[in-house]
Amino acid sequence: MWLHNYGFRTIGNSSTFMMLDSRNLPGDAGGKIRFNLYSDDGLESTNNSALWDSFMVDFKEEFNVLEKDLLYFLGCAIE
Repeated sequence: MWLHNYGFRTIGNSSTFMMLDSRNLPGDAGGKIRFNLYSDDGLESTNNSALWDSFMVDFKEEFNVLEKDLLYFLGCAIE
């Protein structure tokens, strides 16, 4: 619910794969965040690192979050 209130919308029929598209928001440099959040694991991609950094400040105020290097996602090794 928090992500929806922040502006994320689900992509397709998945309830865990979401996108924030801020290209049309006033005063914003614009960009997209694609965020796959499943239980205690997440994976993101963005075309605007400042947008991601700003989102993470808000996200970490609401939730206990650790950002780590990408090695595994849902128990699968990523190379």
